[in-house]
Amino acid sequence: MTHQKDPSLQDGNARRMTGARVPPGRTLTGRRTKLAVTATAGAATLMLAAPAFAGPLAVGVRFGNYPATVRVVVDLTGPRIPIGRITPGLGDVYATGTANVVVDIGGTRSRVGAASGLGVRVTLTRSHNRLTIRTIAAPGRFKYVQWSTLGGPSRIVISLWKAAPPAPAATILNDGCLTLNAVSPSPGVVAVAGRQLRSIYENQFAVNVRNARGALIGHVHVTSAPGRTWRVWVPYHVATLQTGTIEAFDEGGTGNVVCLVQRAVRLAPTP
Repeated sequence: MTHQKDPSLQDGNARRMTGARVPPGRTLTGRRTKLAVTATAGAATLMLAAPAFAGPLAVGVRFGNYPATVRVVVDLTGPRIPIGRITPGLGDVYATGTANVVVDIGGTRSRVGAASGLGVRVTLTRSHNRLTIRTIAAPGRFKYVQWSTLGGPSRIVISLWKAAPPAPAATILNDGCLTLNAVSPSPGVVAVAGRQLRSIYENQFAVNVRNARGALIGHVHVTSAPGRTWRVWVPYHVATLQTGTIEAFDEGGTGNVVCLVQRAVRLAPTP
């Protein structure tokens, strides 16, 4: 089975839901600037009232469907947002279908209230100088949330990883972080071997088995090191013969997917 990465989302590949232009900025030409005056012990201090900081403005939402993911792209004004200014909200995307990411930059605004596409609804709300981007889908459809930022123009890309067993086009055997080298299923257990290619958070990750519905039914915690081969046996239980998923996964301690390799596996009930 060959390794295939999910392709990058290119502009124009997904339907634009909204994309109004930002209006020209207003100037203070011809208007009186207000001054605040304070006096202390015979001295006066003049303070110019400064306008509030204007952060990035969300101007559109687009959607793209790929073998392993559905991607939500939020178009922004201004320069690329540092990835460290994007934080996850609470939630279990598999159990509830809902995921939140927060743009933690003062003055961030949105011209878009909501958009829908590919079975995903997106809402953008501002509170406490933060912008929350919420994705809402059917429970059990997605298993992980991954986000990244791009520039030229500025964008936030939210990848919702599909929970169903991966088709051949969604098989990932090497993502530049981990590999799946050998998978040997038996009734009630899957033997898995792979390799850690680079440093990851605490050099720890999970190897999971998911059933035909994408539900987590087996889990083993792995500690490894860059360049080291790892091998584990993941127990599971199913009542009927079915196709599931074997995956090695790490979220780097942030909730954001940093490593994910996966392939379909045949699961048999324990005698």
